Amino acid sequence: MTTPRTFLAACLLAASTLSAGAAAVVQDGAAIDARLKAEGSVRVTVRYATAWNGKDLPHWAGVPDGYLAALPGEQTTRIRSALGTAALAGTTAKRMAIKRSRYAPGFSVTVTAAELAELAADPAVTAIQLEQVFSPTLDASLPRIGAPAAIAAGADGRNTAVAVIDTGVDLDHPFLRGKVTLKQACFSSNIPFVMSSLCPSGGDTEIATGAGDDCGPLVSGCFHGTHVAGIVAGVNRTATGPRRGVAPGAKILPIMAGSMVVDCGNERAPCVRFNGLDLLDALGFVIERVNRADLPGTPIAAVNMSLGGGRNTGDCDLVNGLMKAQIDALRSRGVATVIASGNDGFTDAVGSPACISSAVTVGSTDTATDRVSVFSNMNRMVDLLAPGSVIQSSVPGGGFAGLQGTSMATPHVAAAFAAIKSVEPTATVARIEAALKATGRPIRDTRPGGTLIRSRIELDDAAAKVRAENPDLSAAPTARQILTKSSLTSFSPAGRSFTIRATGSRLGFEVRDVPVFLETSVGSGSIAAGSSTRITVRPSAAAFFLPAGTYDGNIKVVNRDAIGDVATLRVRLVVR
Repeated sequence: MTTPRTFLAACLLAASTLSAGAAAVVQDGAAIDARLKAEGSVRVTVRYATAWNGKDLPHWAGVPDGYLAALPGEQTTRIRSALGTAALAGTTAKRMAIKRSRYAPGFSVTVTAAELAELAADPAVTAIQLEQVFSPTLDASLPRIGAPAAIAAGADGRNTAVAVIDTGVDLDHPFLRGKVTLKQACFSSNIPFVMSSLCPSGGDTEIATGAGDDCGPLVSGCFHGTHVAGIVAGVNRTATGPRRGVAPGAKILPIMAGSMVVDCGNERAPCVRFNGLDLLDALGFVIERVNRADLPGTPIAAVNMSLGGGRNTGDCDLVNGLMKAQIDALRSRGVATVIASGNDGFTDAVGSPACISSAVTVGSTDTATDRVSVFSNMNRMVDLLAPGSVIQSSVPGGGFAGLQGTSMATPHVAAAFAAIKSVEPTATVARIEAALKATGRPIRDTRPGGTLIRSRIELDDAAAKVRAENPDLSAAPTARQILTKSSLTSFSPAGRSFTIRATGSRLGFEVRDVPVFLETSVGSGSIAAGSSTRITVRPSAAAFFLPAGTYDGNIKVVNRDAIGDVATLRVRLVVR
């Protein structure tokens, strides 16, 4: 979020928990009516019910490729059902300019009042919302956050990647040489009289090497992503400019998500803006990379989103439910979504999507004074602070520039996640976030109306804390335990007990994958460091109706404080 650029309102897909057949939820009703009266048509984003709706199974974290392959056909069916065959071809289709999501069950469309009524009446449509666009939010900061000491201790981001969802990255910039992954993407919009694609191919979607390139000097704001990427992972091999970014060992996964518009307010036209569907597709692309693990040796540690808008005094989880589902899925896989709080100077509000509760929301401090920046938004949704005032980093063309904004603070935190993950790959988002909060320097918002205290990150101390904790879970016995049906009403023994032990530090656990013929004495809990608990596995009521045979169960005990740390309770039922 680059001051003094306007921090426009984000309009993301509304997440409805309604099932098919219920009335569609219409967000922004007054604004939609006003636009219809003034212009005769309005552009809206539509969400529809599907076998997967972003909330029910399968969860985002496990969306199969088959679902994504079937999505275009499903969208065609929904569009034809709601708006008729004419919406798919010919002059009507050209006027409606339908934009489909690649990863989510939704599309945007220009409609008249009558067509809007048809959409709202379709039993498969669950949510309708006004489509809006919004803009990016824009070597002394590194010592301020303890980055040199962290780098010296090995926490430099090596073997990790940060996904930068922004205006693309100057792929030829010396500061970023060797830092950019070969897999890149562009999600941009071609909507007649509204916005034009900035993908290299000119299409709405491009997934290929080169697709993440910056959008060029002719479009105002296209410098933004290159500057953000440099803060994350730049390395300078010359005598001028900043020496390096916060996590110089990390890679950058560049995702170009901007589109070109000519209605730029006080900004030079044409300029870059973001469409909400493009951001959902950008996050969907990141989830796909995590699911497929197809960035060998560089697992994604964080997503950086230096963008957003609006005024939110609390969380916006309901309105932004589909994006929250994506952020939750990434968080469950150890990937933090780090979002700028905004540059309006609010002391009681943040922008959207920074108001999503499971995101890591970042405010800005003045690099020199270590006070909350005059432009930074602050409220209870802000999780962490980082330097954001006059940060030197790369800009397209091979040079450097000093910019300020929460956009510049946010990549400090995204890079901190990568740096810590490089030395503790199993650390969860919650564990790293808690360490950054616990070890950071408390900064009070002393601006008029400001009351909050938040931690300005100290990367070296946080990395040391995460390394020292290192929670580890184990279970015994490891051999398969047998329960034999001895009569119509009993098994022998009646149950088998397993000891679950925690080392390193306190941890939380969750029991998963319990087959229908077994039950456990507990479903979740916590264990103090050096302590243990017992879980008893017993036959369930269903076990007594099993036909003769052997039935194996492999019950997972998952460490909620370490990614991939799982113990297995192996049990066999023998029914004779």
